[in-house]
Amino acid sequence: MTFNPLNLFPYLGVRAKNPPDLIKETRNPTTSDYQYQIGTLWVNTTGVDSFQLVGISGQTATWTSLGGGTAQISTLTGDTGGAISPTAGNINILGGTGASVAGSGSTLTINVVGGGMKTTVVTANTPMAVNTAYVANKAGTAAVMTLPAVAAVGDVVRVSGLGATSYSIAQNAGQSIHLDATTSTVGVGGSVTPTSRYQSMEILCIVANTEWTILYTSDAVTIV
Repeated sequence: MTFNPLNLFPYLGVRAKNPPDLIKETRNPTTSDYQYQIGTLWVNTTGVDSFQLVGISGQTATWTSLGGGTAQISTLTGDTGGAISPTAGNINILGGTGASVAGSGSTLTINVVGGGMKTTVVTANTPMAVNTAYVANKAGTAAVMTLPAVAAVGDVVRVSGLGATSYSIAQNAGQSIHLDATTSTVGVGGSVTPTSRYQSMEILCIVANTEWTILYTSDAVTIV
């Protein structure tokens, strides 16, 4: 016969389970999982995360994470600022200048603005956007491609001709285009026009908003 002191001294209390109950599920516990004893362990078999039931109030359970998982991230190190630690299990990944981050489900998509030049085919007169390439394919008359009104130093536009009438590069007030020592008329009266149907040009902003220079042209141009 095994001697159990609790039989003689019931006032010592109820012995806790050792080991505690172990629940295995393919999900994490929620506050609705209150039908277990305090101390119960819960293992999410999908990610091998573990939790322990530490409190019950009415029909609301409080579970605390014990960690686990495969290669679980506890800190994240950036280019500057050293290592950061999660707050409530969360790490923010935010886009800086020229980048944005979009999240959906378990996926974060990082978009870099200006990381590549989008090409657009146009069939009408077009005010251009910075860091964009255009294929001019207007019928009847040349496509008037107007420089961006707002541009930073280093911004670029590209234009290639496709239609038989080609295109011309127009300017806004106060703008001019340089090709080596030659400069167009300042303002809306100035322009640059290719001399070949399929000619391409790349133009760089060298003074914010106002001055541009032709980096490349595949043939001669007419500067007004």
